[in-house]
Amino acid sequence: MLDEICIRRRAGPKFELGSILNCRWKILSSLVHGGGQVSDGCFNRGIKLVQDVSSGQLAVLKMLSPDILCPGHAAREIRILKDLFGHGDVAHENAVRLLDSNEGVKHPHDIPWAVTDLCDAGTLAQLIKMYGDGRLFLPEEFIWHVFDGLAKAVRFCHAQGVIHRDITLTNVLLGSPSQNDTYPTVQLGDFGCAVTQKDMVQSSLANLLPGNPRFLPPEGCEAHKASDIYQTGLVVLCLYMRDNDPTESLADFAAEADTHGQICSPELKSLIEWCMAAKSTERPSAEILVRKIQEAKTERCTVGCPPLLKSAAREGMQIRFCVATQEPRS
Repeated sequence: MLDEICIRRRAGPKFELGSILNCRWKILSSLVHGGGQVSDGCFNRGIKLVQDVSSGQLAVLKMLSPDILCPGHAAREIRILKDLFGHGDVAHENAVRLLDSNEGVKHPHDIPWAVTDLCDAGTLAQLIKMYGDGRLFLPEEFIWHVFDGLAKAVRFCHAQGVIHRDITLTNVLLGSPSQNDTYPTVQLGDFGCAVTQKDMVQSSLANLLPGNPRFLPPEGCEAHKASDIYQTGLVVLCLYMRDNDPTESLADFAAEADTHGQICSPELKSLIEWCMAAKSTERPSAEILVRKIQEAKTERCTVGCPPLLKSAAREGMQIRFCVATQEPRS
């Protein structure tokens, strides 16, 4: 309790609405989920919508846990983001980029923060809820689109020696579609549980933040590239089953339960199962997975992509989806 009082006193009005952070970012609002709850991660102190006072660019401010509560974790997350993206100098279409951060937090009660790209079309979890509530099924072309983008994001991270460790439905974000693209851009975010290979040499599992326990691979919290592949497969499986609960999705998928007439293609089913092999050594690398997805998409040669469901605007951000035309089958 005393630590919390000290944290709030040192922060003062710095993170209040209307404040300007680092002479650059004006805080506009707190971001909320569909249910109206403030969008806080397990180890975050808040997520806010901010705007660059010079360029007008909208972005996301992530307030991290001070060292007094989670020693070293914020510094690791910011370091990994900087290693991947610099301060916006490096970009990858399928990963949320770091734009700014506070350097060298020296007092253990100070709140570290990072500003990242804004993905204005929500998360996969929100999309699944919309489709589940409307008893609509997602076009398989879109599922392949997500699979492809997520696999490319994982390949990018692994090439830089970074293991994400927390690939979940809420950490896969959707942004405005690229030019001439029907579907929103798929971006992997929230590197709060990520580690580098160097971190694994210097740290024990006890010192690492755990990821979402519902998405843990069979090997548990251990940081392996194969664990990211397992979580990628599980996210895609949940997307296909239109269920935010991975336990139920796994059970229904294994039982080949009816999904309102939607039938999973053999190619998609095979790749999901390969990613989720019980033995980590039997899963594909990210590089091989990307290649296999590309081959499968080429073989499908789908002409045109069925559009997605349109969502209402929230917090001043409009989800730019096309109106869905597909109805559930009886």
